[in-house]
Amino acid sequence: MPEYIVQKAVNLDKVVKKRRLVLEQPGYLDQNYLGQAKYDGCHVIFVLTVAGEADLVLSRTGERVRSMEHMLPAMHRLFADQVMEHGGVAVLGEAWTEGESFATLSGQFRQHAPAPQLGVKVFDVLTSNEWEAGESTVPYIQRVQRVLRPQYRADVDWVSAAEFHFTPKTTGRGNTWQDWCNHLVDQGGYDGCILRDPEGGWKRGSGTTGEIIKLKRVLSFDLRVTGMEEGKGKHAGRLGAIVVDFRGKELRVGTGFSDYEREKWWRLQDADGTTVVGCIAEIEAMDYSEDGLLREPRFKGIRFDKLETD
Repeated sequence: MPEYIVQKAVNLDKVVKKRRLVLEQPGYLDQNYLGQAKYDGCHVIFVLTVAGEADLVLSRTGERVRSMEHMLPAMHRLFADQVMEHGGVAVLGEAWTEGESFATLSGQFRQHAPAPQLGVKVFDVLTSNEWEAGESTVPYIQRVQRVLRPQYRADVDWVSAAEFHFTPKTTGRGNTWQDWCNHLVDQGGYDGCILRDPEGGWKRGSGTTGEIIKLKRVLSFDLRVTGMEEGKGKHAGRLGAIVVDFRGKELRVGTGFSDYEREKWWRLQDADGTTVVGCIAEIEAMDYSEDGLLREPRFKGIRFDKLETD
């Protein structure tokens, strides 16, 4: 897989353990991180130079983006003062158009002809020195000011600053970032939200230290376990998946179990009939699937405190 030339946004479980233990403290992200809408589009970088002759438009893996090169003069005009001040800048954003599906946007983004339908949501600006070094120690809260400095013009209505919030309550959609995330996904056109450490720097390819966290909609259900299935491959001879009842349909859940749970539950079933079948399991998922079940279901735990399903 090609390497990213930008800083990765990662799920919380991909952050190194020492940092993750801090971020997982109740309310920590809600109280200490900035929120940004996660536009369901394509990451794009405009590299703007003083002369303008070496300007580039790149994807997050460093490929030339021909479909947006016609936008370079306008981007150069919008960020002209910062280009001169810093000897050039790299403007990071998302190629996105409200109301368009990701499949449509992706196709337009990769075409070799101009795609005037595409818009840009800007969320970061790096100086040329920072971009070339692949690292910036400037806190994100200060880099946001670079994003907001341009006077976005009516005659360039396809580019604007990304939507930022300093606390979950300022979204008007609940008291947590997860509330806002769920609202964005329900609206359509968004893939959740991005949480950013306001004091965090920027490092190319880095993501596991937790400066940028991806937050997606989480659905949670307490469902009855109706069966167990033996695993295959490395899980042969132990639990591979549980089967739960979801709205009258069988749903197989094969992730989220510890090795201990896989071994113990399958062994006890074979030994004396002890089983989790009939218990209530908490299942989380990223979304609903097209077949009316759940997308990427994951086992979270047995709800021994509950007798009835959701």
